Order: sequence, then structure tokens, then C-alpha cells
Amino acid sequence: MIIETERLDLIPLTVAQYRHWINNVSLLEKELKCSYQAEPLEGVFLNILRKQVDLLR
Repeated sequence: MIIETERLDLIPLTVAQYRHWINNVSLLEKELKCSYQAEPLEGVFLNILRKQVDLLR
């Protein structure tokens, strides 16, 4: 499912893209042709994401 508005497109990440987001955001940026400008992933939030991606295997 993709949600599109005039200024924003929301798309679900694939498992591979999710892993890129956690481990190497530059690969994700290249694949999606975008620039990640949010806070760096770290701490508790990063740990939660890592646990979730393990469940996707």
C-alpha cells in the first residue's frame, strides 16, 4: 500500500530496506532516491528496530 499526498508519498519498506535503514542508511537513500534527514537511529529506538527486524527473518 502506498499513501500519496500532494507533498508526501508513504511507502512500506521491504525487509531489505528495513535492514538498510538500521545498518547503512546511505544504501537506503540510494535505493529510494531520497535523503534521510531525521535524527540518527540510536539507543532504545534502535534496539527496538533490531528486535523487530529479527522477527521478519
